[in-house]
Parts: sequence; structure tokens; C-alpha cells
Amino acid sequence: AKPEDLIEDFEEYARRMSKLKYYVSDDEDLGLNFFSDAGMIEAKRLLNDYNTVSCISTGFPVLDIQLQGGLRKGELTVIMASTNVGKTSMLLNFAANFVKQGYRTLYICLDNLEGEFISRSVGCLLETNISQGIDPGIALDAVADEYQAKLKDKLWVKHFGPRELNKSKLERYLDRLSSHLYELDKAAGKPEEECGVLDTIVIDYLDVMLPESSAQEGWAAAEHLSQEIKAVLKSRELVGLSATQGGTEAMKADTLKLHMGQGYKSRFNAPDNIFGMSQDDAEKCSTPSAFRFGCLKARRPKVNYQIKFLFWKEKQVIREVEDAKVYNMSERQTLEG
Repeated sequence: AKPEDLIEDFEEYARRMSKLKYYVSDDEDLGLNFFSDAGMIEAKRLLNDYNTVSCISTGFPVLDIQLQGGLRKGELTVIMASTNVGKTSMLLNFAANFVKQGYRTLYICLDNLEGEFISRSVGCLLETNISQGIDPGIALDAVADEYQAKLKDKLWVKHFGPRELNKSKLERYLDRLSSHLYELDKAAGKPEEECGVLDTIVIDYLDVMLPESSAQEGWAAAEHLSQEIKAVLKSRELVGLSATQGGTEAMKADTLKLHMGQGYKSRFNAPDNIFGMSQDDAEKCSTPSAFRFGCLKARRPKVNYQIKFLFWKEKQVIREVEDAKVYNMSERQTLEG
């Protein structure tokens, strides 16, 4: 038998054993007795964890307010945008913001070469122009001087070929990475509970994971893939980010319309948060360029709003506009007629 066949057989055996334990276990959790004294204490702990421990700031203050603090562990957030609006750059800026806060982040490159990721990262971290190329020695030495000591072991970059990554391969890679991180942290003298911890995963980007056989299935394939990724995030308590070009047929070139958030929901339910990026001609041609980041779906209350961002493409730097105005999409539709 081939090694990959043996691995799949073992994974199927592990899944069956996992299900079996629920039939033979006699210590099943009975749940939370909400109005009991012990239940109230546990409820307070859970709510505190939800408000703080489970929440990671995006690094964008106005967006954090709308997200009630940031992104949650176990959640999948997907950004939808057409080509050249800035999906990868937005993912990169999220990742940079996570790492600068001290969260350990895994950035999985699927669409871009690792060298391209490094070039974009240098521009983003140093806020330097990379459009004419950069000197590897000078640029990386500058990154090391600025960040290496305080962010050691915080950012990991893994490249998979197009259509090479799937759920089982992602699980196996995360197991290997976690073991390696545990050894690094243990050697560094970290407390046991902090060893091997990974906080966020950024997958650039969702569409490249779709197998060729399902490429024409559109939403159904993307929905299934999103469900698989979210299962990984929930089991490992990770914040997950990705992007897709899917659904852009419902996006007007000049603005994000409210019906966009309604038209695909029945076909794309798996992500916990869905954002769309949109530009009009004036925003595209401005210096720096601008785009609107619109929330189309959220597990938490606030939805159908937009925040304006500025994008310095030559530096790969994205920032909220100063004194950013938050408005909902129906209001914008009224203003634009």
C-alpha cells in the first residue's frame, strides 16, 4: 500500500474511534446549569474569555469597534474582492498587525511565490517603496534590526502549490508545526501552557485550494471548503482569514450593494464573517488609492456597514482613513441614487 493510502486509512480509523468514545464514555459533560450558583460562575468565566482571551484585535481601530473587539478564535473570516483591488495586500496587513501585537501567525501562500510574499512583507513592515525592487541584504537587515528580537518565532510562512492543500494535509502540517513550536518554546523556557501555541492562520487565498474537478461548481465547492477550514479552526482555537474572488459577479464596479449580502448567503454560509472590497474610478486613481471595506455577514450584530481605507500600493501599506466614517450600505445606496 502507498504511504498516503495508509495515512488516509489511519485517519478514517481515528475518526471512527472518536465517534465511538461518545457511546462508551460514562463521563459525558452534562452541560451548563445556567441559573445555578456554579453555573453563574462558569458563565462569567466564559463571557470573560469571549470578550478578551478569545478576541484578537485586527489592528484597525474603527473595524475593531464594529467587530466588538476584533476577530474571535475558531472563526473564519473571508474577504471577497475582484482582481487587483487588494485581497492579498489586505491579508498581509492583517497578518502584520497580528504579529506586531505578539500573536503567532501562520501565513500560507497558495497564489503567490514565497519571494513575492517576502518583498510585500518588507514594504508593509518598513513602509518602504518596493515597486522598483529592493536589495535583499539591506532590506532584510533593516527588518531584522526593527523586529527580529521582539518578534522571534512569531511569523511562519508556508508555501503550497496550486490545488495541493486540502483539509487532511493542513491538519498534518499543523500537527508537525505545533510539535516544532512546542520544542522551540520549551527550549526558550516558556511556561508549559504557552508552549506550541499558534494564534492565527492566513490562507492566501481560498480559491486556489479548490480542486480542478470542483472549479466549475462555484459556491458549493467554496462552501464545502470553508466548512472544512472552519472545522480545523474550531478544533485548534485559531483565528482564520482567507479571501475569494467568488461572488464578484454580484458586485458593482463602483460600489458594494446591499443585495450582494443577500444574494449569496444561502450558498455561502460557512464563514463567520464576510467582507467585500470595492472601488470606484476616483478611488482607484487617487494617490494613495482608496477602497471601501464592507461587512456583508457577521456572527455578531453589526453588519452591512462600510469603512474607507487608504492603500499605498508601492509600500503594500493599508490604513483606515483618519477619522474614518462608518456608514451602512443602504445609506450609501440612497446617497448615490
